[in-house]
Amino acid sequence: MGPGATVWPFVHGIEEARRRVLLQVGTVSDPRLLRVLLRAKSRGVDVRLLYDAALMDPGALDVLRAGGVLVRSAGVGYAALAQTTLVVDGYYALLSTAMLTPYALDRVRGFVLRDLDRPAAAQVAAVFYDDWLRRGHATFVPHLILGPDTTQATVLHVADLAQHSLDIYTREVDDPATTAALLAIQGRGVAVRVLTSGDAGWGSDVRLVVGTVAVRRLAAPAVRGTVIIQDGQRAYLSGHDLSTGGLATSRTVGVMLHEHAIVRRLSDVFSGDWARATIVRKPPPPTATPLPVRRRPPGRAPRPTPTPARRP
Repeated sequence: MGPGATVWPFVHGIEEARRRVLLQVGTVSDPRLLRVLLRAKSRGVDVRLLYDAALMDPGALDVLRAGGVLVRSAGVGYAALAQTTLVVDGYYALLSTAMLTPYALDRVRGFVLRDLDRPAAAQVAAVFYDDWLRRGHATFVPHLILGPDTTQATVLHVADLAQHSLDIYTREVDDPATTAALLAIQGRGVAVRVLTSGDAGWGSDVRLVVGTVAVRRLAAPAVRGTVIIQDGQRAYLSGHDLSTGGLATSRTVGVMLHEHAIVRRLSDVFSGDWARATIVRKPPPPTATPLPVRRRPPGRAPRPTPTPARRP
């Protein structure tokens, strides 16, 4: 969990790779990761990088190319890479809600999950190769959610199943369908709490508050990705936010979590950040603007009131 700790799962994963490293990320520029990627390549590991051309650091890209790393820009069927995935030798996969820049690793509330399920690692690797070869994809692991195709439907489904509580970490909420769903869920008695990032736009924050949804903004660390905790029993984690663009156009690999220890940890972190975040309050009602009073210029006599003519 970031800030500060999310770099090490990636460093250790790349260092222990013996055959293959598949890294799919919007941008990677952290020097610690550039070094371990180059070292892996030098010892004969097949190192491949899929990056977002609009986000990737040109200097870091030149360094990796010069070191023999196979690189390719992504972007078929989606507009942006909104998170990070790493497959190590096909044994396991790492999924992170943040990018691999010094800022994202050291100053952002990001989450990294290591999935030891071999079919899940195969699924993430298949997504990587499908994007690498510019072809369609197929999903075969039910607990992984591939975006953008099914992202919004999954978010709405997970939220709608809540019976008692729904806690949401996300950078920003402005998607109309998601906003309406949260208002409806709050309206049927579920306690909905939304924690957004202080460095993002206001989105639907005020509209949610007017609809009695509790919303707070976390000034630091900045929030990246989305975590939805349903009734304290299960959670959904992915790299997109709840904006229209994040849901509809971002390549993400989300994961459904049922393990009690992981969900409890996410709940504890959410509660700690919630306690120190800034409350978003209802805007004050508009004040009535008095109509302007037309005043007579000084020294001018009032106009005489015409007397109605008498009938004979």
